[in-house]
Amino acid sequence: GGGARGAGAAAAPGGSGRGVGSGGAGYGGGVGGGGGRSRNFRFVRSDEEFRAELEMARREKKIVVVEFGTQYCRACKSMVSVMSELSQAHPKTQFLVAQCEQLPETTQNVRYTPTFRFYKDGSTIDECIGAEKQSLRDHVWLQLTAD
Repeated sequence: GGGARGAGAAAAPGGSGRGVGSGGAGYGGGVGGGGGRSRNFRFVRSDEEFRAELEMARREKKIVVVEFGTQYCRACKSMVSVMSELSQAHPKTQFLVAQCEQLPETTQNVRYTPTFRFYKDGSTIDECIGAEKQSLRDHVWLQLTAD
């Protein structure tokens, strides 16, 4: 499972889960924007960048799958490879990974990490919480075969 997150919830010993570092090695570090293995898998590093990705996907009629995690969440890090794998299997879907510390506006309602949200036409259509790989695959299958 993941960890609790939010006002007063600790993401790591001694940390609040917010405002702690931004990037570095580990979660999201080392793989720059667009630097993932496929064009439809990338890390977003700001609220503005996230909004731009959603808008682009809305214009292109794409579903967006986002993993929201924190820098210190081991379960979150373990799911990044699953997101990459899913992006290769579903090239017409946009897969994003976001660190909550870097997107304070977007993630103010994210209570647990990892949280996976599915967006269509700019709105949330589904959510999956926790580092259960098969559960995420099932949600992706359900949302991407619905049309």
